Amino acid sequence: MNKKAMYWAGPRCFVASMRHFDSKVIEILETNYLWIVYYPLRLVSNAIKKNKNKPIYGKEGMMRTTCFKYVDKCDVIVTYIGLIWDSGTAREVEHAIMQNKPILAWSDSSVIYGETAGRIEVINGRDTDRLFVKTLPFNAMDVAFDRYIELSKLYDFDLSEKHLAREIDKQAREILNLRSHI
Repeated sequence: MNKKAMYWAGPRCFVASMRHFDSKVIEILETNYLWIVYYPLRLVSNAIKKNKNKPIYGKEGMMRTTCFKYVDKCDVIVTYIGLIWDSGTAREVEHAIMQNKPILAWSDSSVIYGETAGRIEVINGRDTDRLFVKTLPFNAMDVAFDRYIELSKLYDFDLSEKHLAREIDKQAREILNLRSHI
């Protein structure tokens, strides 16, 4: 079986409790579902150890160049679009769109940005009339996601690492299968 790769985007790595939860989800995805998961915190930490004299931030910084390199390498990008959002994640998503990468967005919040969440819609990459567009806070960037998961609707607020890993695996594989038929 050929392993597929996903890029795990979102600012959750900067919050200890979220980082711990996501690390467990990533471990399940890698172990049980055989994904290669590119996790920015892991990638940038390794880059910093190897290149101690290079800048971390900025246009040519290791944070940006390392993250973009692995967005380019992945088959699908998985991004958190919950109550916290940052400009780095917006850039990763924008870069993925420019590379025509499929994007799976997820949230653990039942209401996002003033509209009711919970819709899951299959999008054909060429079917622009049906794109699912979310306006992200702070930068007001409109993003067309291939698939959106509202986890609190799916699991009645009993969200576990296993639930999230199972749903992300299922949705990511469906996105890639749909894209292979375009």
